[in-house]
Amino acid sequence: MTGTDIWRTVIVTPAFKHPFLLSALFSLSALHLFSLHSSQNKTRSQEYIQIAIKHRLRFISKFRVEIQNLTPENSDACCACALQLALHAWTIPDGQGADLFFPRIKNGKESQVPWYKLHRGGVEVLKSAIYWLKRGELGDLIRPWILIFSKLQPQVLSSTMDYQGADQGKLESIASCWNQEESALCIEDKLTHDETLNALRYVFTLSSLLSSESSFLSEISISSCFATFLWIIIIPPRFCEMVEERCPQALVIVAVYCVLLKRVKELWWIKGKAENLLMAVKRGLSSGEWDEWLKWSVEEVEGAKWLARES
Repeated sequence: MTGTDIWRTVIVTPAFKHPFLLSALFSLSALHLFSLHSSQNKTRSQEYIQIAIKHRLRFISKFRVEIQNLTPENSDACCACALQLALHAWTIPDGQGADLFFPRIKNGKESQVPWYKLHRGGVEVLKSAIYWLKRGELGDLIRPWILIFSKLQPQVLSSTMDYQGADQGKLESIASCWNQEESALCIEDKLTHDETLNALRYVFTLSSLLSSESSFLSEISISSCFATFLWIIIIPPRFCEMVEERCPQALVIVAVYCVLLKRVKELWWIKGKAENLLMAVKRGLSSGEWDEWLKWSVEEVEGAKWLARES
């Protein structure tokens, strides 16, 4: 989860003590095997899907019971499972990038929880067990983030070379889409957008520093991928509501977030998600009024396809 080896080593130990965590690992492994074989052996890939479903149902049903009684003995396993719930959502074969914020509707009802709620819910479980977690086998899961938040405060970022780079200039220009005089947003919602954009600036810089293996963060072993997912956790709850409400300015910010997702495209469970999420945003902004603020996202995410269409 942080780019260290804990998911191949330390996590395995409590998994043998807590079968629900072992089932979560088996399910995730089966989904990975499905992705490897889906284009080569249809029969085998379907077997992996069935195995993944079986273990997923098993771990979710048992996890729901365990989480009702969080203790020092089961806290490591519960936190690992809570964080994996969000990761599982990204790996299921029918998962789409739009699912990150937009709930699926079936027969007039929400049939699937948006993934951002799973990410934020996992962190809430972690917070509730933080005292035990720091002192347990999964302390390495927490320590890198503590270092980041203590070392990379906004005032520190402003003095780094990357903070004033090309990305930051483009991010700065995005604010004009809700700071116009004719904007219908109330003051509170404008402030929410400002706070969300500040979080996006923070994560862009953090991801850039980590992916460049800067000596500035030499002692912090967190992957740039999971730095990208940090944004989903630290944005204001009100902003998430506005995205689900299809507020145009909120959708523009989500489009910019797609740029970060695209930059971690090498991971099998993220591939194609940035494009799908951007497509959902564009559907929500059907008029050409917002094209000016979507240009950067479309250029980076759609790349050659967009340039060919323009020419």
